[in-house]
Amino acid sequence: MLGFVDEYFLGPFDQHETSNLLRKLGRGMLLSWDDHALTRFQEATGGYPFLIRDLASVARRIARAKGADASEEVRVTESVVDEAIDRWRDQAAELWQQITQTLRMHYELAAEMASSESDTALLEWLRLGDEAERAARSLEGLGLLVQDGNAWHRSATLISLQRLRRAKTADLSTLRKARVQASDVRSLISQDESQRLEFKATARINLSPAS
Repeated sequence: MLGFVDEYFLGPFDQHETSNLLRKLGRGMLLSWDDHALTRFQEATGGYPFLIRDLASVARRIARAKGADASEEVRVTESVVDEAIDRWRDQAAELWQQITQTLRMHYELAAEMASSESDTALLEWLRLGDEAERAARSLEGLGLLVQDGNAWHRSATLISLQRLRRAKTADLSTLRKARVQASDVRSLISQDESQRLEFKATARINLSPAS
């Protein structure tokens, strides 16, 4: 699936694109947007279109409930967006969790890297070598990592999405214990093959396809 990311995936919007989308959506619903409200949308959603539309739906309901007349234009302020974010946060965190679970089904290493809660933790995964570099390139295509020279960093989008996950009241310590650590993988790599351990040349590419 992720082999087609560069062609088919709609990546995150920048602030200008997010603002244009919200203004376009708002015109049909008699909504207008404060600049600060638009900035809060970008911060909360990381610019992902499906999250923008999801949060916009919640903000619309709140703004219209505050409006005196359904036939008049309603102004969406920063305070309306903050209220919408409070109502929407758990729903969005659940959606992000589903996205990472889907990613894990298809590309375990990329999913673990996307779960890195700091650039230092991300570096630990990148030390695994070429396969980690390929995973980083895939995540870059998704708008989740950025490269500065030879260094990789979490993107503003990924940091925003991770904030949503941390907002949930789930026991994150349990989730961390369940996750594989980069140090565990390096420990396995340092061992010799045995009846319980076998190495493959690559996790994603068949180097000897059937003719």
